[in-house]
Amino acid sequence: AYRNTTGVARLGALVGSVTDLSVTLRRVNTSYGSPGTVSFHGVADDSLQTNALTFAGVRATSHVTDRLQTDVQFGSLDRTITFDNPTATGQAYDPFGFGANYLGDQVSIVGANGYQTTGRAILDYGGIYPSIFTSDTTRRYLSGRASYYVTSSLELSGGARAEREAGISGVSAKTVRTNAGAFVEARGSLLNRVYLTGGVGVEENGLFGRAVTPRIAVAFYGRNPTTSHTVVGETKLTFNLGRGVKAPSVLDEQSALYGLLGPGSGSTTSFRLAPIGPERSMNLDLGVEQVLVGGHVRLRLAYFGNRFTDLIEYVNKTTLPQLGVPIDVVGAVPFGATINASSYTARGVETAVDVQAGGFRLSGSYTFVDAEVTKSFSSSALTPVFNTSYPDIPIGQFSPLVGARPFRRPTHGGSVFASYTRARMQVSVAGVFVGKSDDSTFLSDAFFGTSMLLPNRDLNESYQTLNLSAAYQLHSRLRWYVTVENLLDQGYEAVIGFPSLPRTLRTGVSVALGGR
Repeated sequence: AYRNTTGVARLGALVGSVTDLSVTLRRVNTSYGSPGTVSFHGVADDSLQTNALTFAGVRATSHVTDRLQTDVQFGSLDRTITFDNPTATGQAYDPFGFGANYLGDQVSIVGANGYQTTGRAILDYGGIYPSIFTSDTTRRYLSGRASYYVTSSLELSGGARAEREAGISGVSAKTVRTNAGAFVEARGSLLNRVYLTGGVGVEENGLFGRAVTPRIAVAFYGRNPTTSHTVVGETKLTFNLGRGVKAPSVLDEQSALYGLLGPGSGSTTSFRLAPIGPERSMNLDLGVEQVLVGGHVRLRLAYFGNRFTDLIEYVNKTTLPQLGVPIDVVGAVPFGATINASSYTARGVETAVDVQAGGFRLSGSYTFVDAEVTKSFSSSALTPVFNTSYPDIPIGQFSPLVGARPFRRPTHGGSVFASYTRARMQVSVAGVFVGKSDDSTFLSDAFFGTSMLLPNRDLNESYQTLNLSAAYQLHSRLRWYVTVENLLDQGYEAVIGFPSLPRTLRTGVSVALGGR
């Protein structure tokens, strides 16, 4: 079951002659069942999750002069997440005398790679039920930015942000952070052919300290945009290079493996663990765009090379004792622990074509991604595991192995879009195509063994979806629309156990009231 109730209000007013003031309020409440991967267990868990989000913001945008623009914003965000597992689901089983875990039914799992296994997996672990986990996060922030046009070909921007963040998850003590950041950026052009953007941001985070994130972007027109209407039109070359950081969430910080082990423990030293910090990235892309046939055809080809480091990796609760975490601490941890231990590279090419003629438009894209894991805690500390049915194939149970592909990052992907617009009518078809990807079943059998695991490579099946939409303007204020999702009604269920939606039809009439 699923329920979503959302309320939104926005009020805007002109203050003086140069300032737009707006106030936004948003409240979202969701509640839904969380049955787990039913295809892995044969039965549905009775867990459920509720989320409550409240956002309030005030924003003032001012055109002080023709050259100077400012933007000041205050925001307040409160989020509560509650996960409730009322009872243990499945058959109680206690082969070691340490307390029962609960097994699902016997099932057979077949991966898209052709490997298969049959058995019973642990659905719910032993413990006290109902098992309730709650996470509360609040954030208050104030930000401001200004842009100044020095000349018609040079613009300078700068801004700053301050925020107060507090949160608590499970039975942990409250975490409070004070964060700040600032940036400067310059955007300029030369001879209407070269466009440059360069800037740097500085983050001062209450958890990990200071981080600097520079970025530069260049666009060069080998053929001037004024040639767009010739047979061979404008040619644009692009270059982008930058760094990025992402702060851990409050939940990630409070469930950090370093904190669970304790700074002075032997495991902290032997595994060379450090306090949890930011995830980092380095992003590079080079591209070329070509316009043809008087602007009716646009082609794009780009190469990207990205590196993601210090990614937060999840360590399952069942493996924490192997790392030296005391049993009583493991019992107090709701799910597992987190650590900055994963890194991978992703490079590849993106291609796109867009054709327009009369009321017709046809576009398509294709992306090839060559991604490889360069660091993983499960490889360096926990080592690979093996299913005795496939003794020569190492498996990453909870994280991908070094040298393999990241989970759920398909090598091949693409999309198509076709539309026709004429007078009051519009019809369009959109499709998405995704290739196979690596993954894990993440399962433990009745003896905490690996017999329910399958080789990671190409474990998830490829899939595609096709949607159809149409609209007709019955009147200047009356519009009829219809949408058909999953037009071909293709069933798909990945090995991760989430089924696709069946063909869905939506239709209605939109009415415009008031205004000029």
